[in-house]
Amino acid sequence: MLRLIAVTLLFIVSVASMILFILITLSPLPALKRQEQTSLAALAAYHTDIARLIILNERATSIAGILGKRTDYNTVIDALRTKLTGDSSIISLQLGKKNVSVTVSSSSLVNINNFLNGIVSDTGVKKTFLHSTLNNLSLDKTRGVYLLVLDLTTP
Repeated sequence: MLRLIAVTLLFIVSVASMILFILITLSPLPALKRQEQTSLAALAAYHTDIARLIILNERATSIAGILGKRTDYNTVIDALRTKLTGDSSIISLQLGKKNVSVTVSSSSLVNINNFLNGIVSDTGVKKTFLHSTLNNLSLDKTRGVYLLVLDLTTP
């Protein structure tokens, strides 16, 4: 009886060993390990590129934040340029966060008047300028031009 139990246990251990051997040899684990090593090697080769992309992404996010907070002067400048007529020109422009000071010169009072009318029509609630103040209107006799200085408040 003991022999029979010993032979049976020996047989079970032999069969279990063979099954385990077959499972190990047919297992995809070695192939997966090789694939992991090749993938890690490929990632290591691209490590500097990945680091650069991360830095670039962080900088782009920072730039987008700065641009979102920055005052848009293009609309103010375009609004002023479209109001110029004839030989009138902007000779000085000072931009602040909410204040704009502009000096316009022209040889004709008609052009100065057209500029002022354009600014007045673009001043008010939900327009380009909230307030406009005529700071100075003078004549430069040496050059024969009129100078207009306006202080504008933007929304």
